[in-house]
Amino acid sequence: MAKKVLFVLVLLIVVGICINVLVENSNMVSKDLNFEQTLIKTGAYFNEIEGSTAKIIKSILDINEYVLTYNDEQLKNELKIYNDTYFLEKTLVIIAIQESSGSNWNTLKTLKIIDNKLICSVVRHQPEVGTCDMAMNYILVQVDKKDIINVKNVVIE
Repeated sequence: MAKKVLFVLVLLIVVGICINVLVENSNMVSKDLNFEQTLIKTGAYFNEIEGSTAKIIKSILDINEYVLTYNDEQLKNELKIYNDTYFLEKTLVIIAIQESSGSNWNTLKTLKIIDNKLICSVVRHQPEVGTCDMAMNYILVQVDKKDIINVKNVVIE
């Protein structure tokens, strides 16, 4: 009888440890997200941006701060469609990509969460012959607010 009790106790401890490990690692699970995207191409050039950056926008205040940072009039005009009602259920992710040619454009292939990081898989499209002008491409990504509530940072790959 004592052996059975000891066996059950050991079994419960092992199961408890396994459950704890699973809960701790639950953030590591990859979750693909549904999203909509809009591409905005501008002729702006910013020394502050090398390559690409991404920013999670949760409010009109965040949009205003972003626009002040980069001072891109075309982007500012495009962002006027977002309002407080939009941000009740949605979040906007702005991916900014500095391109060496205005002929290049970018699209978001996948959006997923791994370990509380928003992973943006971006594809670059370029024609065989392009121009030699600098360009700024913005991908505006609309995603459900509830899907990225625990996201801490954004990674572009």
